[in-house]
Amino acid sequence: MPVLLPHPSTPRDDLFLTAEAERYGTELLLRVDVTGAIEQIVVPASSDAPTRRDELWRQTCFEAFVRPSRSPAYQELNLSPSGDWAYYHFDDRRSGMSSPEMGPPATDFAVGADKLSLRASIDLATLLSPAVPWDIGLAVVLETIDGARSYWALAHPSGAPDFHDPDCFVLHLPPPTAA
Repeated sequence: MPVLLPHPSTPRDDLFLTAEAERYGTELLLRVDVTGAIEQIVVPASSDAPTRRDELWRQTCFEAFVRPSRSPAYQELNLSPSGDWAYYHFDDRRSGMSSPEMGPPATDFAVGADKLSLRASIDLATLLSPAVPWDIGLAVVLETIDGARSYWALAHPSGAPDFHDPDCFVLHLPPPTAA
């Protein structure tokens, strides 16, 4: 499974993150595991009524950025351990933002003494074509009990953490092959 790296400005040697994404047509399956000093991470409490909410990235949050290969337009998906979620569409890097109407993703968060895990399934049929390859950026924001945040991704651009940077879309998922 690919390893998520901490941004150089927020190093953590007490945590280890892995993530993978698969696609089946327009369905995106995500798996993220955080191991290590889980007791240091602030995990938002599970909500009885998960809802779409903005600014989930201000706390522990799992994110996926998905675009048709080589397109400037992309989708941002935010998933909180609380069950809350957010979807955003961008026409280009951090511009032309809108919030598409979509229902909640199917998510399963598990928290143990030494592991925090996400399993998610998101149908992107209304946003992305099943016939084109997708480029994916996977990222995690972890808030710790001391109030600090660390930023994890498959790749980081130089400078400040920026998951929207095209250089972060390093995972390539081809369209499904005909059976």
